[in-house]
Amino acid sequence: MFDKYINYNRIAEDMIRNREDNLAALESLKEQYAELMQKDGVGAVSYEKERVQVSLKNDAMVNHAIQKEAVKKKLDELGTECRLFDKAWTHLTEEEKEVLSVFCNQDIKKQDAIDLVCEQMHCERATAYRKKDAALGRFKKLLFS
Repeated sequence: MFDKYINYNRIAEDMIRNREDNLAALESLKEQYAELMQKDGVGAVSYEKERVQVSLKNDAMVNHAIQKEAVKKKLDELGTECRLFDKAWTHLTEEEKEVLSVFCNQDIKKQDAIDLVCEQMHCERATAYRKKDAALGRFKKLLFS
């Protein structure tokens, strides 16, 4: 119903643009989750009357469980996104990868990116934009199909 309002070009470009940050975040989340799992052995939840009334320890245990679940959820989501990206990216040609990498580079302005692609591919601006659109279209197809 809302598919027509989703800007898949923007999503795909953002995935390429944020790739390195996402990989760093994934490693960080893995470390956080490992630390939380090590702390898991603190004690099991007990529902005895005396234990339930000692709310500080129970609150800490509940907070720990919530934090662990939140990190696990983020880890799973980011892991899935990375797997989808890798699967789609490996099916692109080297030329398509290069064009998308240049166009989606955060450090390069759009004007400079088009000039760089024209220089590398020995083509005109219109051809460079067509190559970018074709590569992005193929990447989106591989990513969202």
